[in-house]
Amino acid sequence: MKRGKFQASNNGDFRNAVTLDSIIDAPDDYYNEIQLELKNEYRFIRYWGKDLLRFNIAELAFYNNASSEPLKGKIIGTKGTQPLENAFDGNLLTYVNAEGVPDQWVGLDLGRPTQISKIVYAPRTDKNHVIPGHLYELFYWDNEWISLGQKEAAEAYLGYENVPSNCLLFLKNHTEGKEERIFTYENGQQVWW
Repeated sequence: MKRGKFQASNNGDFRNAVTLDSIIDAPDDYYNEIQLELKNEYRFIRYWGKDLLRFNIAELAFYNNASSEPLKGKIIGTKGTQPLENAFDGNLLTYVNAEGVPDQWVGLDLGRPTQISKIVYAPRTDKNHVIPGHLYELFYWDNEWISLGQKEAAEAYLGYENVPSNCLLFLKNHTEGKEERIFTYENGQQVWW
């Protein structure tokens, strides 16, 4: 998603579009939030991958200060290999995807100019990351898997104390998912095996 942009306009063809934010670094695997302080209202808003030859987005939502619910509108955009609706379905495992074709985008026609105060988005993912509200258990290997205890994630990360060094680790998600891999923790980094 690096180099992707969020744009708004009052023209359906995005003529005179305003770039609200650009993705400079790789986004987090989970939801990413962009706070906006816009003076103008806009009818059309989109995520645009102008130079991206691999266009992917799992979730996209726009908000204004008047409601905690995402703004609703007609889904618009270029046709990718997956339906545009996937960006707004609330499911991290579905996504909009287009490969090998630049200038792809997905967004909303809000029906009338609207104040936009926040963008929330998630990249394409297999949900192989820590998800708030899920129950996890960390194990280490010492001739058998030994549990370091279960924890419910409050954030998109977990913290464990007294983890032995120089050992194989295994994190089990008890809430959902079956894709699990062993890893080590070296020089402050997780290394997958």
